[in-house]
Amino acid sequence: GKSSSPGGGGGEGGGGVPIADPAGKGHIVIGMEDAITIAREAREAVQAKLDKEPMQLPANSIEFERLWKRVRSSKDKATEFLASIPPSKLPTYFKSDIDDEVLSALIGCINTVYLPSRLPEALELLSGLLSLPRFSIAVKLMSKRDREALGGLISRIE
Repeated sequence: GKSSSPGGGGGEGGGGVPIADPAGKGHIVIGMEDAITIAREAREAVQAKLDKEPMQLPANSIEFERLWKRVRSSKDKATEFLASIPPSKLPTYFKSDIDDEVLSALIGCINTVYLPSRLPEALELLSGLLSLPRFSIAVKLMSKRDREALGGLISRIE
């Protein structure tokens, strides 16, 4: 007969055609390609559902981190999320330090969303960043490109 292996590799179970469980327990064995397709479709369905949910303002640093992880892969979504944060909330989210990726994204957000048309908000957000504990340390640890972006931002505001 034909050999069927759940991990793929030929025969009917490996290429994606479901076969009955050889052990007779009612399970279905599928091929690796089908498993990958099902996983990708499930991930896309979850992301589509998350995309439809309105973005809530995080209450604390843990919620901020959870929401940031959800949006950071999309520059537009990340910028929209960061632009929705009131500057007065920054100390709530970054009590001890600020992640360099978030800092870089916030600088980019100020540059693209707030300047030049929303200068007062840009100043408020930048002031909120400057008031964060350990901000100076975060700047020292920034990449050269991010430090140049911060310098350019300050020059644009001046």
